[in-house]
Amino acid sequence: MNAPVNFTHAETFPFIEVFREQCELHARLHAKGLLSKPTAIDHLQWLAETWHLVELHGQDAIQVIIAKPFSRIRYELVSDEPPDDIEPPKHAGTAQSTIDAFWYVVGLNDEDRLASWLANHRQDAPYLRKLLEGQYQPKSK
Repeated sequence: MNAPVNFTHAETFPFIEVFREQCELHARLHAKGLLSKPTAIDHLQWLAETWHLVELHGQDAIQVIIAKPFSRIRYELVSDEPPDDIEPPKHAGTAQSTIDAFWYVVGLNDEDRLASWLANHRQDAPYLRKLLEGQYQPKSK
């Protein structure tokens, strides 16, 4: 069939919200090492085109939607500075056992393992990164 595409179904089904959820899922799969970033981005672009989101919202808007969860995941894993729209987690104090475990993981000299470990300790990560950079002195035992 060569009939023109009818976009009226897009008004009744929230394709853009489902697309945002897919972007978040792809970013998490990438962060866990289960999906390469180029593959994730290519698949999301394919979804946007297949669901006619590019035609409805424009390529620039789609790229922003795709990029947002990837930048959030990247911040959670490796950055001290959050993107403008993300508030850093509040921190009540880091237990000495967590600091000791952090130094053990640092001593392994494995960046991927450190990133994974910090991802599992998100509330403590900003303080621990500053410890690593020498900006804070460790608390005495």
